[in-house]
Amino acid sequence: MKIIKILLVGFGLILLGMLAFPIIAFVYHALWYLFWIAVLGLTGYVGYKVLTRKKDSLLLEDKSSFALPGLDSADRAFREFRRKHLTK
Repeated sequence: MKIIKILLVGFGLILLGMLAFPIIAFVYHALWYLFWIAVLGLTGYVGYKVLTRKKDSLLLEDKSSFALPGLDSADRAFREFRRKHLTK
């Protein structure tokens, strides 16, 4: 009777191992598909954001008035530099 129990336990463990492989493969493939769905979703999201952004965001300077005083002082400094050093 002990030998039959040992054989049945061994047979059950083999069947359990054979059942575990498809379950592991299913979980692995489900995670793999979720990964690629996330990659495609992220690509679509970034593409949407790039295509719907304002065209004014590509400008190098801002159109606000606080940048103008800095430009005036830079122009003044450049004129002074030209007058002192480039006229010699």
